[in-house]
Amino acid sequence: MGSGPIDFHALGKAGPGEAEALCTAAFGTEDELGDLFGVGLTYRSGGGGRPCAYETDDGGTVLLSVLDFRPPPLPGFDLTALGERYAVVVSTVPPAPPALADPARRSRLQAWLDGRAHAVVDDHDAWLATLPAVEQPYVAINGYELDPYGLAQPYVELTGRLVTPSRTIGVTGVRRVSYLRTDEDAHPMRAGEGREFLLTTLVSEPAPGAAAVDVAVHARVEGADVGVVPLPADTRTDSDVVTDLVLSVPTGCTEVELVVTTDGTEQAISLADGTVRGPREGAR
Repeated sequence: MGSGPIDFHALGKAGPGEAEALCTAAFGTEDELGDLFGVGLTYRSGGGGRPCAYETDDGGTVLLSVLDFRPPPLPGFDLTALGERYAVVVSTVPPAPPALADPARRSRLQAWLDGRAHAVVDDHDAWLATLPAVEQPYVAINGYELDPYGLAQPYVELTGRLVTPSRTIGVTGVRRVSYLRTDEDAHPMRAGEGREFLLTTLVSEPAPGAAAVDVAVHARVEGADVGVVPLPADTRTDSDVVTDLVLSVPTGCTEVELVVTTDGTEQAISLADGTVRGPREGAR
């Protein structure tokens, strides 16, 4: 009845094809859960940050979730169990399972849930090692998704700008994450062994009255050019364009720059602290 450890990241980020097996390992078979809740249960969905969801024989729903925070007992949860770090909660869609209305069965269900909460382990490093790695060098724009774990990583605001005769390219801030999804339905990807993703947002602003000129922005990591940032073609129009940039860099690397060259003169902005070197103004 789900007696082994619950791998937090493996369960929460499982794809559709592996979620059912992980839900079963975490909480037990449909028959075992049906005995606990007092009603027949059929697995419906799970993984990808969603609860393990089961339909009941009488048209209700039971949702089993593992959370990486410790919620107080809230009306939205029918049962809450707190472990050392994680919580396991039960929520239902009516009709509620009979076990919730029977004091003895509810007590048995709570004891089982308490055990499951204490069985949750932080498997981040082991889970991360199982993910496919992106090819190096990796320079990409837009088209990625962060889960709540990624969004919780520190965000450092930056204010530096690269100024050219035709455009000003500003950097708003950076975040570093160990994995991401290239789109909503894709399997998570890691940055590579000893590497992390550096995420930033570029805002490209046209110079008033300037001619449309293509601006080549290069990414440089530890002094080496890793490729041209593929800015969308519409960065040469008269409107501001926001572009999300993703780089794979060595973990903790601070020598990361974006570089533009105008008339043979180089400007660079550090993605570690926003420092700009080279000319601060273009031919405006």
